[in-house]
Amino acid sequence: MTTLSGTETHAQGELQALLTENARTVLERRYLIKDENGVPRETPAEMFRRVAGNIAQGDAYYDKNADLKKTEEEFYGLMSRLKFLPNSPTLMNAGRGLQQLAACFVLAIDDNMESIFEAVKDTALVHKSGGGTRLPFSRLRPKDDIVSTTYGRSSGPVFFMQVFDSGTGAVNQGGFRRGANMGILKVTHPDIIEFITSKRDHTKLNNFNISVAASDDFMPAVINDEDYQLINPRTGEVVKTLRPRKVFELMVSEAWNGGEPGIIFIDRINEDNPTPQIGEIESTNPCGEQPLLPYEACTLGSINLSKVVKDGAVDFENLRTIVRSPVHFLDNVIDMSQYPIDKISHMVHANRKPSDVSFLSHGEAASPQGKLLSSCPEYAATARWAWVRTESSPAPTQWPERSRNTPTPPRNEETRCLTSRGELASYAADTSSRREAALSAASAATRIAPENLRGHDELCESNFW
Repeated sequence: MTTLSGTETHAQGELQALLTENARTVLERRYLIKDENGVPRETPAEMFRRVAGNIAQGDAYYDKNADLKKTEEEFYGLMSRLKFLPNSPTLMNAGRGLQQLAACFVLAIDDNMESIFEAVKDTALVHKSGGGTRLPFSRLRPKDDIVSTTYGRSSGPVFFMQVFDSGTGAVNQGGFRRGANMGILKVTHPDIIEFITSKRDHTKLNNFNISVAASDDFMPAVINDEDYQLINPRTGEVVKTLRPRKVFELMVSEAWNGGEPGIIFIDRINEDNPTPQIGEIESTNPCGEQPLLPYEACTLGSINLSKVVKDGAVDFENLRTIVRSPVHFLDNVIDMSQYPIDKISHMVHANRKPSDVSFLSHGEAASPQGKLLSSCPEYAATARWAWVRTESSPAPTQWPERSRNTPTPPRNEETRCLTSRGELASYAADTSSRREAALSAASAATRIAPENLRGHDELCESNFW
């Protein structure tokens, strides 16, 4: 453990006062560096210092005279005051040997054995580094389709999902958690029924969640109960038609019984694709909050809105002073991260789109001093994403020569994201990532937090203002 100055000791004391017992438990079990006996070798303040110092070094890629210490202090202040927190891999891995700082990845799978098993390998490498994967299977030919090279019959997407599932089960994510996949298939794929029902057997696909990619014309067809076409992706030919209402009802039934599949409106997402000249979006990251191109990675972080509530309203001037620093932080994360495969590294550095700032504690900011949603007009203001987009996107002159791979790369094409609730939000920051205010001024819940896959802690939370 490092020797701290008086100022640093005071700052550490302030942080300890901010952290709840639940927060300290989560940080000690999953985030802090430990010795060979599992005893933490750093405090939460030292963790934030480790991360801030490491990420600040990203400035040196573009300016050899950059004031790295000033940037480090800026980043440390944000995190230690719990105004901003990056994703789990950044806190776990920054300044350590692994240095893999992205949480989620989208891969690509083409309709040939070489691509399929290359993707199996890539998936294993991503999971080994601590990331999760979204796998689009829509390009694969359907089950029992002809394989011209062998005159045999194809196995279909669901079969190959089981291959990915078996590989994932053998890989422990960077020593922290098991690997996780999200599989996606277009609603027009001939194997869509098998895909929708693929989680009925609880002994299979235990390392997968699944989502159906719905086209623009699917939901109108459901409403009108008009047949829609299933298309073989190998040939582009229509192979049969289905009643869309029956398909949709099956999706709803399966989701009711087992929580899956989800649904993603992929055509609508591509309408707002910020970089269509680079490619078509086939899926989102595994948690669903960030649409990504193949081989892109999520660089996520969250601003704690409860820290900018003043006199019962969001203090936008205070928020304005905070919102750009996380974008700077996350942009540096892109450069400081060691990506698990070269294709991901090239795509992330060339595109630099996934630098996404989300918000923690919408609910708390919506309900200051115990007021509920209906009495908080300021809640609507926190959803002014156009304002967030403007304030979080620096002018080009503020990012001089910040390109390592291309002469004029896109940069911060999208800086906003609504992340799913995670343990950082729930415990480390003692808040929530939900957008809604709490339904009551007081409630309690018990959650189970795994300790490196062995045992558990019961962490209790309450909503009191």
